[in-house]
Amino acid sequence: SVRFGGKTSIILPGTVPVVDTVGAGDSFSAAFLASLSRGYPPEQALVFASTLADYVVTQSGAIPEYSPDIRSRLSPLL
Repeated sequence: SVRFGGKTSIILPGTVPVVDTVGAGDSFSAAFLASLSRGYPPEQALVFASTLADYVVTQSGAIPEYSPDIRSRLSPLL
């Protein structure tokens, strides 16, 4: 959850098969901050961040190769 301007936004993680959690928090933070720095509202930043963290936990290692699907879903940030 995040609180901006007196409003709290919450997004739940996706239901994904967890392979490795290393890097998920860093990925979440990076996507969230990148989204905000590009002018996206906090709610959309949470969606981007959760999408990336959900992907990272399905991969092995902290810095996995991005699939074409995840690149497409996060294209505004890449």
